[in-house]
Amino acid sequence: MTSEINKTAYKQNSLAQLPVAAEVHEKILHTLLFFITTRCPLNCTHCAIKDVNRREEAPYNPEALESWFDDIASADFIREVNITGGEPFFVFERLINAVEIITRKGIPTSVVSSGYWASDNNGARDRLSLLAEKGLKTLYLSISAYHQQQVPLANVKTAITEAARQNLSIGILFYDHGRMNIGQVIKQLQEAIGENLFAKVHYLNFGPILAIGGARKNLKPEVFLKGTVKDFCTSIGPVIFANGEVIACCGEKLPSGSALKLGNLSRDKFADLLQRMRRSHVIPYLTFIGFNETVRFLKERGMFLEWDLTIPQHEICRRCAVISTNPEVIRILEEEMPDHHRMEIQLKQLLIYGYNFFIV
Repeated sequence: MTSEINKTAYKQNSLAQLPVAAEVHEKILHTLLFFITTRCPLNCTHCAIKDVNRREEAPYNPEALESWFDDIASADFIREVNITGGEPFFVFERLINAVEIITRKGIPTSVVSSGYWASDNNGARDRLSLLAEKGLKTLYLSISAYHQQQVPLANVKTAITEAARQNLSIGILFYDHGRMNIGQVIKQLQEAIGENLFAKVHYLNFGPILAIGGARKNLKPEVFLKGTVKDFCTSIGPVIFANGEVIACCGEKLPSGSALKLGNLSRDKFADLLQRMRRSHVIPYLTFIGFNETVRFLKERGMFLEWDLTIPQHEICRRCAVISTNPEVIRILEEEMPDHHRMEIQLKQLLIYGYNFFIV
């Protein structure tokens, strides 16, 4: 599917500033991110996973995957499984197996990659033809100034060329600091990869580089402060790891007790995990009310938020991890939600999803 909405709509900022992004955010809600690996052959400066080793590499278990995705498919909620990492192509046999299993359950699959493997057309064609044969529907390619220090744009061009030959949908995930001029970025991408190849791209996703992992370690704070500090979290879809853990976050490693930790497919039904997500008050606060307004509300309720003074404002993922783990914060958001916040959450859900997913 190619449309100007898909090519221009996604800007990771306030939902109130996303008049044409309802389709995109509804898609996120029904997309399951599957972190198939934390391994990657690259050493990108900004990487959220590398350097901090936020999660140990879990053993890959095809039998468990069969059972988990039987359960996920039976819940009839997930419309796409987006396989990410790490670098999924770095564990290619595992990737092939996962695509085959998930496709067999009737759920479309996509994969996110840097394109490091597409240094020549023949090699790229071999990989993508095998994945397409197993059922892969979409290839997303990550692009940023930091990715391209490791992966030449020629690789991205080759990956797009060969993906188009396999009739795969193609997406570009573009990451930068702070506020972006989407029209200018699109023009730069057209110039960088050429108009003919750009015309083959179906989806563009624009996202900020967050102060997490390698970015927090390697980049100066003023790099993040030059742009608008991200206030709303759009990473609301469920995320599964190779050990079966399911969370509602694709960023910081979460402490035990976090309201964003939903459970584990090795012991929990996926439908039950969705219900836990639906009944969460923390997630809709961070998604629809915004972090800064949530902090202001908590202070009005008399909470002394020490971390508000000790964790820099641009380290939004660290601040979120703390706020989602504090039992008193969770209690206040669940028991003392004011009517105007409840109405705002319900209205934005209706505008974006067409129904109220979160029960508040």
